[in-house]
Amino acid sequence: SNCHVAREALHKVYTSNDYPFYYVTLVDFVDTAAIDRIDEYNLYGYPTVWFDGGYRVTVGGLPEDEAYYRQDLTDCGARAVPNIDVNLTATWLGNAQIDIDVKVLNYESSSYNGHIHVYVTEVESTMGWNDTVGHPYTFPLLDYAFNQDISIASSSAWTGSLIWDGHDHYDGQGND
Repeated sequence: SNCHVAREALHKVYTSNDYPFYYVTLVDFVDTAAIDRIDEYNLYGYPTVWFDGGYRVTVGGLPEDEAYYRQDLTDCGARAVPNIDVNLTATWLGNAQIDIDVKVLNYESSSYNGHIHVYVTEVESTMGWNDTVGHPYTFPLLDYAFNQDISIASSSAWTGSLIWDGHDHYDGQGND
């Protein structure tokens, strides 16, 4: 019942443009990709917000969530991370198709082994996925463009390219 409070606070921070970040909403009661992603995390309760792949985890739904989320983003932005750069382009082709290209560059002196998640989302749900007060979920996960382990040699790159077709996506609830 408090998911809308967390969503509203997170969206308020996002639209403030104070932090360079993106977020994805995992609407696990209607989408199998979201169910699978939540299963990869340690769910504490609803709503749970995972920052930076689980580096920080906050159980939300409180009026002070916005302040907590701002601190979580500050903490994530201050941590030491590998010198990896990700370039992503997505071009809407129409008729439920998106051309997605991703390039991951490794500027480290050693190889990099990791996992890439490239989500396909909507800015606002057109699937009728609404929170408990009737507002459409923002940036709900529909499916993955890429969800795989990657290994990149020093001073090298990993690239991926595909056309994501929404007609081929099945949400587990009878919707393509």
